[in-house]
Amino acid sequence: MTCDQYELADQLEAELLAACDKVEYLLRRHNLTTRALILEKGAVKAATEFVMNPKIQDGFVDLLLIGKSYLTVEYIVCKKKYISLFSEEVRDKAWEKVGFSARTPKRYFKKKPIILSCFR
Repeated sequence: MTCDQYELADQLEAELLAACDKVEYLLRRHNLTTRALILEKGAVKAATEFVMNPKIQDGFVDLLLIGKSYLTVEYIVCKKKYISLFSEEVRDKAWEKVGFSARTPKRYFKKKPIILSCFR
């Protein structure tokens, strides 16, 4: 990795941790596994692992339901600024997971949806 890529990786880590803070506030639960994975493996490897995992996380679904897809790891990975950090396969998988929410009309998000984690 070059110096620019190290700087981008640091920016990615900061953005992911900031998104974790916002998600914790919105969903009223802690993202301990997400934070631990980011701090343990680094932002790029952790994001790649989240994106390539075939299982859809409950927090991801909750964020889509309340119209906050921009706080998901998949959305952050798809940003043009981070293209050099991820392979095309990872970016395509991320867009596949989060891309449909960008095409969903906002009228579906007017009512406050039920957050799935409240029933556990």
